[in-house]
Amino acid sequence: MKLVLSCVMLAACATHGGATTQDAAPLDGPFTTPVGTWTWVDLPGMECGNGTPTGIGVNRSDTSDDVLVFFEGGGACWDTNSCFTLNAAVHIHDGFNATTLQADLPSFPFTRTDTTHPLSAPTYIFVPYCTGDLHAGQHVMTYDVNGTPTMVHHSGATNTQVMVDRVHAALPAAQKVWVVGQSAGGYGATLNLFRFRAAYPAAELALLQDSSMFIPLAANYGLWKSSWTLQYPPGCTACDTDFRQVIPTVTTAEPTTRAGLLTYDNDTTIKLFFGYGLLDSIVPQVNSLIATYYDLPTTHVYEVVGTGHTMLGAVNTNAALGAWVKQWASGDPAWTSSP
Repeated sequence: MKLVLSCVMLAACATHGGATTQDAAPLDGPFTTPVGTWTWVDLPGMECGNGTPTGIGVNRSDTSDDVLVFFEGGGACWDTNSCFTLNAAVHIHDGFNATTLQADLPSFPFTRTDTTHPLSAPTYIFVPYCTGDLHAGQHVMTYDVNGTPTMVHHSGATNTQVMVDRVHAALPAAQKVWVVGQSAGGYGATLNLFRFRAAYPAAELALLQDSSMFIPLAANYGLWKSSWTLQYPPGCTACDTDFRQVIPTVTTAEPTTRAGLLTYDNDTTIKLFFGYGLLDSIVPQVNSLIATYYDLPTTHVYEVVGTGHTMLGAVNTNAALGAWVKQWASGDPAWTSSP
């Protein structure tokens, strides 16, 4: 249960209000949502773990064709225990709609108040997390819950493709696409980056992973793969046996894309989620990941000593973190690993 609370509660750090209404725009045209206001948009083809329809949150810009996509976090589940006893993944039972969006928006870390910031201008897209599969599954799984067969739609990869298609239809002229994810959302942002490249072949892409380290799993990797039919980036033949290989696969396919990682060196939430013991240290695994796979001019890390989880909630109050993220977002040549 500690894992669930960490994944959910630590995502809620900044407040971004605004009415949520329903957009009635055609699915092949621009968003007609109010400018600067969070609006819920149903997207046919997207579904939550309980099989109910879902969609996305849109905060439309009228000053930029560019787009920032934020993948929500909130745990994961892969068997009866994690899905129905521990309830280790958010919204797989209750679904996600306009009301849920309003409740979860505090986890969105960016604002339009600083007009000098590159992330103040684009249209914002909030991708809800309600499939329990790191936004990367493609499988309807039936679990035995007290003798009752109960289905969970691990449809994160399918949902993401529907979302990317809709965003591209609304914003086909985007020249910059920032793809950001927090915790489970950071894994989803990384695993699905290739979908954005396919939609925007000429755009400048940038990826930011908040507390989403691709370290080796100590347990449950086989269940992740089988329960979710986990979808890897194209060409990642080694990912089936080594989760870390997602990173070199992505950076090799995207040699000009900035990939930034925010991480604590001994993140307790990730430690437990990846099957390590509470008293184990994952510092060697995290630092090996950084040294081996974040050694390119386009890959940098903001690492903090400690056991915390997620940092983006402090991006507007922590000056050093805020400056690092701004450099990442702008493509500042001075951007480098810190501290």
